[in-house]
Amino acid sequence: MRVEWVDGFEIKAVVQNGEIVISANREGMLSLAKQLMTLADGVPGDHIHYDDQNSLEEGSAEMIIERVSIITGIYGDIHEKRIGNRPLRAGMLPVF
Repeated sequence: MRVEWVDGFEIKAVVQNGEIVISANREGMLSLAKQLMTLADGVPGDHIHYDDQNSLEEGSAEMIIERVSIITGIYGDIHEKRIGNRPLRAGMLPVF
């Protein structure tokens, strides 16, 4: 799998109060977007490692983004993300 970077990218990932915060400049956001599209077109198990030795700013938390087919968790398999009674589709943002 080929990972593309936009020249001048800066990306930082930190964990604050149990939340993952990813901060990036324009080039960093474009790089992440290209990489997410590459993963989306890949196969389950494809993944990208990010850390402060290869791509993230110094002091960043290590991060792995992985392509899966089904999200599993404490509630079992999730086959369709939903907002209330409506399915969550691409381009929709949940409103809380």
